[in-house]
Amino acid sequence: MKNRAGTGTLYVVGTPLGDPEDITMRALSCLRRAQLILAEHPNHTNQLLALHNVATPCIRYTPTETERYIELLEAGNNIALVSDAGVPGIADPGTALVDAAWSSGVSVDVASGISAVTSALALSGLFTHRFQFFGFPPRKSADRSEFFKEIADYNGTIVIYETKRGLRSTLRDLSRRLEPNRRILLAGGITTARASYMRGTVADINSHDYLDVPVRYGPFTVVIEQG
Repeated sequence: MKNRAGTGTLYVVGTPLGDPEDITMRALSCLRRAQLILAEHPNHTNQLLALHNVATPCIRYTPTETERYIELLEAGNNIALVSDAGVPGIADPGTALVDAAWSSGVSVDVASGISAVTSALALSGLFTHRFQFFGFPPRKSADRSEFFKEIADYNGTIVIYETKRGLRSTLRDLSRRLEPNRRILLAGGITTARASYMRGTVADINSHDYLDVPVRYGPFTVVIEQG
């Protein structure tokens, strides 16, 4: 759909995974150019804004308020959409608003930032010419069974996310499904002062190092070698 004249722009803005200095100059420009910032958690985002002297008002992004956001954009206001870390909409809130903006003929732009997916792939040293991002594992048993079956059947490098709480369970499910010699990278707290990067094989993931030491850090990105 062609963008309508006179509308504002929805900026999809990537923010640092950890180190606040990782933000780009373009991202800061978009944040300053906006009349409103929609954030996953405003308290978290306001710390980043204060550090970089960005005075734009910041409120919580609520998907049920999408119609109101579109009205603001249609009235000529620029809005910046951010998540706590990384790029909005990639296993984070934001897709509903971006979709609605396109459907409404509102201008949409992106200020690319660091992604945990690509950062972990680069760190892994594994095959990256073909990979698939599977997001967070589901919590229900039946859904998890299908999820890990898809992972085991996929012929390429795999990237998943996991929380601190769910890490042990996910690593154990991987160890039951995958060949023991497949290599795996566990990246926790990417780019933060407490970052933890561990690489070994699937056979290693039930060891003390994987199950006890890294769980103090998070969130986690797991990269699994092509089968």
